[in-house]
Amino acid sequence: MSDEAAGKAGSGGKAGQARAGVPVAAAKCPGCGKSLRTDALICIECGFDKRKGLQRDTGIGATKVRGGSTTCSGCGYSLVGLKGRVCPECGIENVPKSWRDHSKVEGARVVRRAYEVPAMMLGAGLLLGVVTLAVAGFSELIPRYFLALTLSTALGTSAFFLLCLTWIGFDAPIHLTALRLGAVDALVMAAMLAVLLFLPGFGLVAFLIWGGSIILTAKMLEIEVVEAFVLGLIKGVLRIGLAAMGAGFSLES
Repeated sequence: MSDEAAGKAGSGGKAGQARAGVPVAAAKCPGCGKSLRTDALICIECGFDKRKGLQRDTGIGATKVRGGSTTCSGCGYSLVGLKGRVCPECGIENVPKSWRDHSKVEGARVVRRAYEVPAMMLGAGLLLGVVTLAVAGFSELIPRYFLALTLSTALGTSAFFLLCLTWIGFDAPIHLTALRLGAVDALVMAAMLAVLLFLPGFGLVAFLIWGGSIILTAKMLEIEVVEAFVLGLIKGVLRIGLAAMGAGFSLES
């Protein structure tokens, strides 16, 4: 018998065994844990490709009803085409998760990112404001600076609450909104102090800073620039009202 004939006979023998009902060895699929024949290349349950080492065209964590991630859960590095689960960028092993676990991890990541940026902005603004006052020789005004920032953030939060109530609706927790507005106020007030104390042409530069604050507010709160502008107007009206109340109280006293 020739080699070609032997090959055909061998393949025919395997096919014959399958047709004859002879059981074929099976193992657990690395992707979903379901039974997978040893001679199968792709799992029909989750699409895991044994040749690539990950879910075919869907990514790690795929199921029959949900596509998996093709990026690393730790750093976002692309896992497409990799044979292993370990990310070559950060070293995290990307194991399949249930939909509930995936939602928890993704939700925690989104929340963390939502707070990280404004928190860093707030810290940078506070540091810049304090350093500016200290270098200019007005260290005694630092407590007033913190008080002014607190009042400004409170007014901004109140103005945004009114804007949401009457126009754009609510889409974020009020404390996160306050943090974002406080971050913007901290940077704007620190920039205003630096310009007022150290740079000439305060009027023009202050106007540019105010315009930048409108754009920054729109970006931080994820609203339109027009809405941020209206928010600034409402905030200004509240400030004037608060100042008028304070002046009236001083006169009565």
